[in-house]
Amino acid sequence: MDQSNPDADLVKAYLRGDDDALRFLYERHIPGVFNFISRLAPPELDAEDIVQDAFIKAWRSLNRFDQSRSFKTWLFTIAKNTLLDRVKAKKSIPFSFLDSADGESPSNIEPVDGQPLPDAALQLLESDKAASDLLDKLDPGKRAVVVMHVLEDLSFRQIGEVLGEPMDTVKTRYRRAIQALSKHLKDMPGTNNLG
Repeated sequence: MDQSNPDADLVKAYLRGDDDALRFLYERHIPGVFNFISRLAPPELDAEDIVQDAFIKAWRSLNRFDQSRSFKTWLFTIAKNTLLDRVKAKKSIPFSFLDSADGESPSNIEPVDGQPLPDAALQLLESDKAASDLLDKLDPGKRAVVVMHVLEDLSFRQIGEVLGEPMDTVKTRYRRAIQALSKHLKDMPGTNNLG
């Protein structure tokens, strides 16, 4: 298998009739997709069900997947759209819940490429409970960018593809998320000496 793009190789293998290739794709990506959806889905929605539906949609569309693109980005886009469809179907949740609440635009703040999260935030994000508590303090738009960039290692360009937003908007949202996380860290007991 070509190590430069193992996902594309698995897609090709599946399309040639190798059912194990689909299982490998599933096992490779479902943990990250579940992490992404479970951190964004409102509590009244079932994250496991959304992830399962997203993977079924991806499986049904696999023959249309552009193998020159990132499978992970494509799958995250399907998962995000599946989540948005569920949110839209639930009348009590605003459809724009993934939009940032503060009306950010790239001109409001200078984006910084790849600015790392403070060490204290990275330490806390390694703990599931602490990560959930910290990420819950962010609005869903910022939370989505942090989860995809920090926890799922997607580039700003890939995140822009998933969210259907310009890369500068994604960078701005990430920058604001870092600022918000830094502020929340200062307010958390026992973290003032971290970082």
